[in-house]
Amino acid sequence: MEFSKELFVKESYEPDSQDVEEKSITYWQNVWIRFKRNKMAIGSLAIIIFMILGCIIIPIVSPYTISEQNLNAVNQGMFKDGHIFGTDSFGRDLFVRVWYGTRISLIIAFSAVAINLIIGVIYGGISGYLGGKTDEVMMRIVDVVISIPHLIIVMLLMVILKPGMVTIILAYATVGWTGMARVVRGQVLHLKELDYVVASRLLGSGALRIIIKDLFPNAMGVIMVHLALTIPRAIFTEAFLSYIGLGVQIPLASLGTLVTGGSAAFRLYPHVIVIPALFMCILMLAFNVFSDSLRNIIDPKMRR
Repeated sequence: MEFSKELFVKESYEPDSQDVEEKSITYWQNVWIRFKRNKMAIGSLAIIIFMILGCIIIPIVSPYTISEQNLNAVNQGMFKDGHIFGTDSFGRDLFVRVWYGTRISLIIAFSAVAINLIIGVIYGGISGYLGGKTDEVMMRIVDVVISIPHLIIVMLLMVILKPGMVTIILAYATVGWTGMARVVRGQVLHLKELDYVVASRLLGSGALRIIIKDLFPNAMGVIMVHLALTIPRAIFTEAFLSYIGLGVQIPLASLGTLVTGGSAAFRLYPHVIVIPALFMCILMLAFNVFSDSLRNIIDPKMRR
């Protein structure tokens, strides 16, 4: 049976005005859209940014310094004689000391977490990608480090080394990388079996290129969440060490040392310990809420 051309009619198509054209977006663009819709993430990030800007600017513009003493204005209450948060037992302005202490605590936390990030990502990435006996040996080393209580190792290092800000950073970074290494290793074990990694390997890409170009960028979401969760732990560790006398030394001041100094006069002048403790709680809560919100945004399993 033959078909003639007359049997076929060419139809013209005009798109309907109701047709919806969707623009394709990347993974990180989708994350940004979801982030802007998450009020908890926006609020916690705003608090973190406010605290960071405050601890940078306020100690610079304040008419008082952290070590300026006035024995005629000892243990003053809040909003007296220009002292917004009052003064401590040496007549030092508590407002500038709290913001300066927040700066020191954040510097210690960010520095320690940055070192943990570098060591943990490299260690976990190599372990997960190589696999086999290499992965087994490297993970057993991590298990040995984790089996020892974290604070005990930090305290021993602080006793051996001279107490100070740099020592706290090194002591925390010495043992704090294990959590990041395990997280990165788990992600790499999952990602290296995916099709795009196998295709990259078949095309002749080396191990280093695959790890840097293919694995780490796709594991960055989980790494960011773990980082945000690690920062409040570092702040608490610094506060604990300062409280037992192994933390930041005079003339520096951190939130931990301010809480320690205020504990002696807590019954008569509660503001000297309540204010720095409140700053520490707000800071740790903001980072915890931000990390939890970030996990819900980035992790596909948490999407609704």
